[in-house]
Formats: sequence, structure tokens, C-alpha cells
Amino acid sequence: MKKCSICNKEKELDSFYSRKGSKDGKEGICKSCRDVKRRTNPAFEESRRKAWQKMDTKRKGKRWGYHLSKTYGLSEAQYYTMLEEQNYACAICSLPVDEEEHYGKFVVDHCHNTGKVRGLLCNKCNLMLGNAKDDIRIMEAGIEYLKVNG
Repeated sequence: MKKCSICNKEKELDSFYSRKGSKDGKEGICKSCRDVKRRTNPAFEESRRKAWQKMDTKRKGKRWGYHLSKTYGLSEAQYYTMLEEQNYACAICSLPVDEEEHYGKFVVDHCHNTGKVRGLLCNKCNLMLGNAKDDIRIMEAGIEYLKVNG
């Protein structure tokens, strides 16, 4: 049993949505109160979304250094040295890091066959290479297509 913080009624645990961060694994507001609040107050849902984004960014920030070292063999210091060498811009399109929307960080570009780190890219340039399967012939064909049809 748990007491809803809105209606103050004792209810079964299955009357509450799950929430990983809480001690009992459930939200403090029952499902019916939460649903009413969502329908009647759009600002409530927006504030919850922003809070979750902030927590998610903070959580991912803690894992980021570990991800760099395990996936690419880079330390955070090496990442920032690479970024400085690239003048804080994407290695392909020169988009400044402050305009990148990927948690304010560039993606580490690497060869999927060898694992060798090639540089730091904005999300769009990284996707461009990935969609072309890192194949120079596909990229050149795309360039030719744009020259003829651009």
C-alpha cells in the first residue's frame, strides 16, 4: 500500500506508475491523479520532461568518460586535445561545437574495421559517413550526383 501525494488515499502499488529512482520503485502520485494532472496542466508535463532530460544528461555525462575509454581507448583529456586541434569544430563541415545538439559534444569517428579513431564529427557528418558505409565510391557518386543535379 502507498499513499498518493495528491489525493492522499492509500492505494495498492499497482495503482502507481513505475519509477526507477524512487525507493519503492513507484511514483508518488497515483495513476488516476497523474492522468488528470497531465490532461489539465500541459506545463506540468513539460516540466517533468525537462527534469528527465536534465537527469538523463547528467547521468550520461558520468558514463561518457567510461564510454570513451572502453570504446575508443581515449581519455577525456585526449578527447579535448583532439577537439582543440580541430579548433572546436567538426572535422568535416567545421560546425562549431557550441552549435552541436548532441549533449554539446561531438561524436568520435572511428574505422569500424580497425577501431582507429579518425577525428571528432558533428552528428550529421557522422551519419553521412555511416549511411555511405564509409565507402569512398558511394561518397564520390553522391558528389557527382550533386554536381549534375544540384
